[in-house]
Amino acid sequence: MKKILYSLVVMLLSASQIFAQTTPTNNYLIMAESRVKSGSVFAANQAKINPAIVKVSNGVIYSRTAHRGESGRTYVWTTTYQLGQFIDHSWDFYMTALKDFPGMREADSVNSNGPSYRSVWLMMNDMCQIPKDFKSSNYGFRRVTIFTVPFDKVDEFEDAQTKRSALAIKLGITTPFFVYKARFGYSTNTYMTSEPDESDIAYYAHRKERQEQKTNNNAEWQALSKITSPLTTNVRIDQIYIVK
Repeated sequence: MKKILYSLVVMLLSASQIFAQTTPTNNYLIMAESRVKSGSVFAANQAKINPAIVKVSNGVIYSRTAHRGESGRTYVWTTTYQLGQFIDHSWDFYMTALKDFPGMREADSVNSNGPSYRSVWLMMNDMCQIPKDFKSSNYGFRRVTIFTVPFDKVDEFEDAQTKRSALAIKLGITTPFFVYKARFGYSTNTYMTSEPDESDIAYYAHRKERQEQKTNNNAEWQALSKITSPLTTNVRIDQIYIVK
């Protein structure tokens, strides 16, 4: 049944013109959301299979990480610049990697506690703040916010958010901040922000520091926030932790 559902997703993605041309400047995130009976089984299996999938993909997948959320959800994030190649070969990558782990697929099936949902997101480069030395594995925590913007306000939101990102860099804010826009699996007026940090404690300490020292007293920042904040309606906020 899972293979049938997976094949359906591939067919739908392949049929969409939006994925017909993928350039190296397009950074895609494929997110799988699910719930499991045992978080420890999920973590142990993901720690084994994810590096193997990246390896057998021969550069198509450049990172794959698993997370557990405070909401009770689990997340697997797969990143690629080659979305077409990923769609065509991801099932083969998975099955090839599984050969070194007999029984894992069956164990994951038994551990599943509901359906798995997959979505595809495009990283909005101009809205992100990415330190030059950023390395995903150095950040064990992420605050994730999924939200919508009215369809007729998307351009207004993106323009203000792009300006705010540029201002953040100008103000010397060095903490990473990622913005993604849904391409499949959520409505296309849906966005997701990811704010990585070393831990939840570090995140809130840095957030307080940013607000007190950088943004609260900056008139331009406050003006841009008055544009973006009213346009967003939160779908979910989750605090997620990478599993190793």
